[in-house]
Amino acid sequence: MVLAHSEYVGAPFPEGEQERQLRVDELCLTSHGQDSVFDKLVELTAECLDAPIALISILDNQRQWFLARVGLGATETPRNQSFCAYAVLHAIAGC
Repeated sequence: MVLAHSEYVGAPFPEGEQERQLRVDELCLTSHGQDSVFDKLVELTAECLDAPIALISILDNQRQWFLARVGLGATETPRNQSFCAYAVLHAIAGC
């Protein structure tokens, strides 16, 4: 059975998520607009790797926000649709 986007739960919140979110908030990365340094970094990455899409994404408790992007029009996705939520879960588990 395929779940509709609104029904898809996504990765669970890991232990320590509140502390991780506090660190994200301290960096204030999700509260300001695009940054030319990060924009240049993703441009160079896409060029060097001949990749059609390159992203720097920040995961908060509700969304995956693209701090810089090349080849993708979206500026964010819901957290429950985010691959990065699984990466954070895996990283926090110590792997």
